[in-house]
Amino acid sequence: MRLIFVSKEYGYIPSLIDDAERGVGGGAMNLISHHAMTDAIRSMQKFANLPVTGVVDTQTLAMMRRPRCGLPDLPPSKNRSKRFVVYGPRWEKTPLLWR
Repeated sequence: MRLIFVSKEYGYIPSLIDDAERGVGGGAMNLISHHAMTDAIRSMQKFANLPVTGVVDTQTLAMMRRPRCGLPDLPPSKNRSKRFVVYGPRWEKTPLLWR
């Protein structure tokens, strides 16, 4: 289930999960095919400069467990971005911490 959350959170399988959350279909696990999940894993691996295998190995798990910002890796394709917008959605975390 963590893999599905990470895939949705960072933009690899957006529409299938959104439909499940709205109650359309039989739930997230029933809507995601093996092929779609493999493609999502490959996309994550390519984005992280890992060997693209489509299989969740130790390197992929380590990448998924690293702390990350809340922005998706891939810009959302369903909404057309305005010309003046540098990157898709607005960042929802307002309290910023740095060291």
